Amino acid sequence: MVKFAPNIKQLGKSEYARLSLSHALAQTRSFDEALEELETVLSFNPKSLYAHLSIGNIYLLQKRYSEALSHFLTLIKLEPLIPQAPLQIGRIYLKKKISIMLENFLKQL
Repeated sequence: MVKFAPNIKQLGKSEYARLSLSHALAQTRSFDEALEELETVLSFNPKSLYAHLSIGNIYLLQKRYSEALSHFLTLIKLEPLIPQAPLQIGRIYLKKKISIMLENFLKQL
């Protein structure tokens, strides 16, 4: 008789499970926990497109623009045809430009 021994790494700890969990955590604004799950995914699969996109999006929400930009650029290197990365990079540059314009305006007051 074969004894059943579940493989914990496969049950609930797969890449898909971690990505799903990180998505749920991000929706509840538990960004630090979501980032931990995504970084774990990248430690096993550095070419995970969804992990890079999700990390970049979380950093963008946290206004950590240079870190977000790094992940979006990595995403473009891995998959040049994915449309979300250039769009998010454009958002970063637009936010930075607006911030600079606002600073210049406030200096004139």
